[in-house]
Amino acid sequence: MIDVFRGADVSAVYFPPRRRPNLSEGTEMLGALLRDNRVRIVEISEYASLRDLDQASVHKLIAMFAGSLQKAIPQN
Repeated sequence: MIDVFRGADVSAVYFPPRRRPNLSEGTEMLGALLRDNRVRIVEISEYASLRDLDQASVHKLIAMFAGSLQKAIPQN
């Protein structure tokens, strides 16, 4: 869920909690989840496109997910 991140890092959130991780911390958590072979699906939700008119948040999120997936998937 995108709403967990700080608004300063990802503006495309509706209800950011008071104590929230920054994007770097979120990337670290995502990496740990993706390394667990029990995790089969990751769903992205609550992306507020109307709060991301310049699409800066979506580009940050794509980079976060792509980088984390690349590290988690074994390369042959």
